[in-house]
Amino acid sequence: MIDQSGNAIRLAGRTHRPNAIIPLRSTALRVLLGLVLLGSQAAAWGETYAQKLGWPEGSRVLILHVDDAGMSHESNQGAWRAIRDGVANSVSVMMPTPWVPEFAQILKAHPEIDAGLHLTLNAEWNQYRWGPLAGKPAVPSLVDEEGALWATVEEVMQHGTVQHVAQEIAAQLERARTMGFEPTHLDSHMGTLFATPFEEWREIA
Repeated sequence: MIDQSGNAIRLAGRTHRPNAIIPLRSTALRVLLGLVLLGSQAAAWGETYAQKLGWPEGSRVLILHVDDAGMSHESNQGAWRAIRDGVANSVSVMMPTPWVPEFAQILKAHPEIDAGLHLTLNAEWNQYRWGPLAGKPAVPSLVDEEGALWATVEEVMQHGTVQHVAQEIAAQLERARTMGFEPTHLDSHMGTLFATPFEEWREIA
């Protein structure tokens, strides 16, 4: 999407559900592309995202971002190989998922990796589920009858409360820090945090 200043285009995709912001069919790895467009109007736009990230004025920057780290051993290995072999330069981790400890070990061994949080409010698979880190008693509006996070964006919008979303985001950030890494950025699994009518969720993050 293009921000209000016209500075950047950001594409986001997902594999399993049809309600992503922009669906990009792929394997377990999905790439988020961030393209900073600079030109003759750059001065009018003010400081660009590229400049905020330390690049000189006039730079054109392509960010290849891998999400869903922590979901499975395979997603961890795919993310690590993409970073190691130079295909991607950024990654984000799903803190409620079972294979986070393995990827946390990779991050400890390679602290130079640009690693953020893939803030997760959904467990979209039919036979492979996870629950909220804050716990079902603390955030009951975020879980289904199985005690797992809702499968779809629509279900989170229908049942979730802003207070419980805030608690779960805080719990995911706390777990990352407890496991030894400080996230460089935040994004949203399945785009749930960018769904309307919950614009205020962005302020929580």
